[in-house]
Amino acid sequence: MLLVNAVNLSFKYPGQIENIFESIDLSIYQNQKIGLIGLNGSGKSTLLDILRGNIKADKGTLHCSPKIKIKYLPQEIRDEDGGNVEQYLWSANPKLADLKNKINQIQDWTKPENLEMYSDFENLEGYKFQVEIEKIITKFDILPQTLNKPLKILSGGEKTKLGLARILLTKPDLLLLDEPTNNLDLETLTWLEKFLNNCSNSYVVVSHDRKFLNNCVDQIWELNQKKIMGYSGNYNFYKQQKELEFLHQVDKRQQLNQKIKQLKNVYQQKIHKVKSYESFKQERSVSKTGAICKRDAGSGSSRLKTKKMAQSAQAVKTKLEKLHDEIASVNPEKNKKTKISFIQPHNKSKFVLKVENLSKSFEGKKIFQDLNFAVKTGLNFQITGKNGSGKSTLLKILTGYISDFQGTYLWNAQVDIGYYSQNHHNLELTKSALAEVTGGVRSAENKARILLGCFNLTGDKVFKTVEKLSVGERSKVLLAKIILSPANVLILDEPVNHLEITAREALEKALINYSGTIIFVSHDRYFSEKLSPSIFCLD
Repeated sequence: MLLVNAVNLSFKYPGQIENIFESIDLSIYQNQKIGLIGLNGSGKSTLLDILRGNIKADKGTLHCSPKIKIKYLPQEIRDEDGGNVEQYLWSANPKLADLKNKINQIQDWTKPENLEMYSDFENLEGYKFQVEIEKIITKFDILPQTLNKPLKILSGGEKTKLGLARILLTKPDLLLLDEPTNNLDLETLTWLEKFLNNCSNSYVVVSHDRKFLNNCVDQIWELNQKKIMGYSGNYNFYKQQKELEFLHQVDKRQQLNQKIKQLKNVYQQKIHKVKSYESFKQERSVSKTGAICKRDAGSGSSRLKTKKMAQSAQAVKTKLEKLHDEIASVNPEKNKKTKISFIQPHNKSKFVLKVENLSKSFEGKKIFQDLNFAVKTGLNFQITGKNGSGKSTLLKILTGYISDFQGTYLWNAQVDIGYYSQNHHNLELTKSALAEVTGGVRSAENKARILLGCFNLTGDKVFKTVEKLSVGERSKVLLAKIILSPANVLILDEPVNHLEITAREALEKALINYSGTIIFVSHDRYFSEKLSPSIFCLD
C-alpha cells in the first residue's frame, strides 16, 4: 500500500538563492524502513518537515493516502513540551489531556457541569486511553515512579523513549525519526534497535550511525547534490553499490578520455588537410601561351573537396564538444573521501595521566566515587557507562572546567590537551568560524580554510559567527581547531554525534594514524571499534 508519493519536489528557504533540493521524486510504502542520509545542510530535516506537512515545497506535489497518520520525533524533546512525564504522554491526545486537567481541579462535585466532564471523558474513551498509557509505559520499560518526574531532568535516552511512546499512543501509520540515536547510551540504543525491528510501522529515520542503519533499515535514501537516490538494502549494501558506481564512473571517464584523444587526432588531421587544400590558388591561372596551368586544372572540384573536408572537421569538433559535456557530468572525484590528519606529537613520557580516589557528587547525589586509573602515552582510552553515569563530568574535571570534586588527578608536565566538549562550550560564539580555528593568526588562515573545506565548510560559511552555525557545523569548527593545534593528548566527548558519515569516516582514519594519546567518550559503535581502545567503565 502506498502511503506517501512526492513528485518533482523543490525547496529553498526565504532569502536563499539556490534550492536545498530540487526535482525530487519519492514513494513510501507500508512496512518500508528507510534510512535517510546526506551531508550536514543537505536538507534531510527539511525533507521530513515537508513530508509531515510542517512546511510546503516551493514546487511539486505531495500526496498522502487518505486518513494516514504521520508522526514526527524531533532531534531533541524540549523541556517546555510538557511539565512531567505523565502530562507529556497525555498530551498525545490534547482534548483528553485538557479534560483530565479540568477534572483533577474539580472541588465541588455537586455541580451538574462537573459531572458532565466525567461523562465527556468516558465518551471520548479517556479510560481506554489511560489503559493504553499503562500498556505503553510497561512496553517501554518506563517505571511508574518516573511519571511525576519533570522532563527537564530526564537523560537524552529517557526522552527518546518517552517521545516514541507518546507518538505510538496516536497509532501512526508512518514514523519520521530525526537522529533518534544521538546521546543514547549502548543499552538504550540496543533497546531502540530491537523496538524498531519488531514494530509494524513504516518509518523514515535520519541517522549517521552506520551500525544502527545496518540493523534497522531495508532501504537507504541519499540526499546529495540537491537530488535523492534510493538504494535497496542496509548501509553496508549501500556502500557496496556506491563503490560499484564509483568504479563504473572511473571506467567510463577513462573510456571517454580515450575517445576524446582519438577524435582530437582525427580533427587535427582533417584541419591539416583543409589547410593544405587552401594553399592552392582559388582562381584559374593562365600560362603565357594561354593554356590552363596543370596544377590548377579542375579548381572548382578542389574547392568542393576543401569545403567537404572542412565540414567533416566541424562534425568531428561537434562530437568532441558533446564528449566534453558528457565527461563533465561523469566526475568520480565527487565521491572521493574527505581526508584530514592531525599534527603528530612527540611525548616520551610513560604516562600522561594518573587519577586517584576521584569522586564527584551533585546536590547530595554521588555521580561516581573513588575512581583510580592511569593512562599510558599513546593509548586510546575509552570511558563508557550509562547515560547519567558521569562520563562528561569526568572529562570536565580532567580539563579543569569543574573544580568541585574530591580526590586527585595529575597530568604529565609535557601534556598539551586538545578538548572537544559535547556541547561545544569551549567555542566563542561571537567569533567567525575562521577566526575561532586560527586563533586570530593570519598566517594560519590558508591551512584553516583548506581544513574547513574538507569538512564541507566553504565560501562565506567560514566568515559566519559560530552562533549562526548549525550544531553539526560547530562540531566541525571545534574539530578543525583541535586538528591544527599542537595537542599531544586529545580529550573527545562524543566527537561524532553531529557529523555526517563521510566526516565520521575521515575522523576515524585521522585518529587511527594519530600517535598521541586519545581519551574519549562515544556511543558510536563503529567509531569505538575502529580505535580499538582500552575501556574504563563507570557503571
